[in-house]
Amino acid sequence: MSSKLLTLVVLGLLANVGAAQTWSDGFESYGTGYLCYQDPALVPGAPCSLTSVGNSGGWDGWFNNPIEAGVVVNSPGTGSNGSDQYLDVSPGLACQDAVYPWKENATTGAGAASGATNTTYPTSGGWTLSSHFRIPSGGLALGNVYFIFLNDYNNAGTATSWAGQNSIVPDPANPGSVIVNDDFGYGTGGAPVGNLAEDVWHQIRYDICLDSNTANGYIDQAGSDGVLGTADDVTTLLSSRVYAGGGPVEIACLDLFSAGGMLHYDNCSLAPNGPWETNSSASSIDINGGPGSACVGSHSLGCVGTSLILNSSATAGAGYDMAVTFANSVPAYLTTGGGQQVNVDINHPSLFNFNGGTPNFAGLLNILPHPGAFSFAVPTGAPILASAQQLVVSAAHADGFDLSQACEVDIQPGGSTPMVVTLPDDGSVQVLLSALNPCSTSIAMYGTSYTDLYVCSNGWINFTAGNSDFTATYTEWATQEPRMGFQSDLEPNNFGTVTVTNNGSTGAGDWVVASYANVTEWGTGGLGVTSYDITFHGPNGHSIENFTTDGTWGVSGTCMGISNGNLGTDPGGPVSFDAATGLGLQASAQASDCVVDANIGGMILNSNGFTSMQFPLFDGSAYLIQ
Repeated sequence: MSSKLLTLVVLGLLANVGAAQTWSDGFESYGTGYLCYQDPALVPGAPCSLTSVGNSGGWDGWFNNPIEAGVVVNSPGTGSNGSDQYLDVSPGLACQDAVYPWKENATTGAGAASGATNTTYPTSGGWTLSSHFRIPSGGLALGNVYFIFLNDYNNAGTATSWAGQNSIVPDPANPGSVIVNDDFGYGTGGAPVGNLAEDVWHQIRYDICLDSNTANGYIDQAGSDGVLGTADDVTTLLSSRVYAGGGPVEIACLDLFSAGGMLHYDNCSLAPNGPWETNSSASSIDINGGPGSACVGSHSLGCVGTSLILNSSATAGAGYDMAVTFANSVPAYLTTGGGQQVNVDINHPSLFNFNGGTPNFAGLLNILPHPGAFSFAVPTGAPILASAQQLVVSAAHADGFDLSQACEVDIQPGGSTPMVVTLPDDGSVQVLLSALNPCSTSIAMYGTSYTDLYVCSNGWINFTAGNSDFTATYTEWATQEPRMGFQSDLEPNNFGTVTVTNNGSTGAGDWVVASYANVTEWGTGGLGVTSYDITFHGPNGHSIENFTTDGTWGVSGTCMGISNGNLGTDPGGPVSFDAATGLGLQASAQASDCVVDANIGGMILNSNGFTSMQFPLFDGSAYLIQ
């Protein structure tokens, strides 16, 4: 048996399906009738018998109104998955808004008299909040119903913030069916889920990552086995969006609400769903201090030649080793019997152990005494993708070992693929340097560092803001935003191509090239074909290179050069690049000055055939025309 297969067998024997649930309620343990948190003596007329008080399992009515806390119905075999009882929150039974308040229970003790056992509420990590629901036939005739969850709540109504609201309404395209909406938006790939049959149990489920403030909602329908929660369920994405749009990023309460329609719920649950293991004091690794979480893996992006350090800690003397692969880390590759997540692919052909030597654990790892803490320089001399996860032997853990988080590192080359910029007529597009290259730094312009730029339709690169001006004048270059390039009334939306490439750091900043290829004078039907490259931190410093025009230019005014705009000074007028061609390095009065050639009646004068305007000191203090 290979060492990798043996490792799978050993850990597989410890495997368990999923993590232990934090809370669940199938409503089977209650007496039938109203769930009552409060003593009915405190609320005259409440339909709660004295024998019901303290038997609500933590359920309450909205803002402690006991007549809204729901009715437990006993109907053998008709609950979800054939159970006997379920919760009815239909207003026709004088109940309409059942709340399970985790946060309120944890902070003030509200719910303790009703038997609530939770003492904390989720503030980090990954969680799945779900419930089975059923709309009785014709049950929405009097109104809609809702599945709601809040990221802030107290029963006094002084702290409320909605994280999710899902309305269940009649499906107009399928009479006799219902449709589920995410009233807070669908995000990427989501859409309303319709054609859900009445009188059938379905599941609504949200996977919530508090660490990244995201939530993915799903509707599950039982597959051929007729049982919800099994492998053959049919799952449809409802939404993928921001979780909390305001207030704290927490899970405060579940709210089952009816605005007139009939609604049944069963098998409600809140459970940790983190597919990623997290660090602990017993076993911890990171790269440059970058943390992961239960729902967001630890991923470090670097560039060839950058400095990345793997840090490891554990109890001094405890046996340890790390499993390493030249591959991505894997969410929930294996869950151990003790609830830990294995996040490296332990069957990957590249798997090896960090300590090396003869394996003495599971046929793979070489357990050696941990020094307590150490750092290891990650090789970054070439592109590499690798993942590592540490195991520390521990008699205190049910598994017999503690796992760290898995750290993934992706070392990338410095170059990038050119981004084609789609421009309108007379507009601009903002480009983040980090969107072009993961190793981005900044562009130094007149002593100021910029991490973004604006590609303008009419021929130049702007900083601090976009600009749609199509009338080229020297005064605007001297008094508006910092910029470099060429300006005229161009038509890139119909002719030519504009791209931006970030080649990575050259020491002084990013080597960025914006190429205007075969752009034309506006309104000519494709005449005045002009091309050039605007280069930052290139071999010649900042420059406008490879400038050509085909001789068909008309009467549109033009400007060309570099300027700090209103952050600099106006030296008093344009220069002549044509006159300076071949004369060597020219000095400008001040570094803050603009160096701009201009012709309000046509193309820049170029009788000497220059193709390059260089600004070697990244400002207007010196220039070279060739």
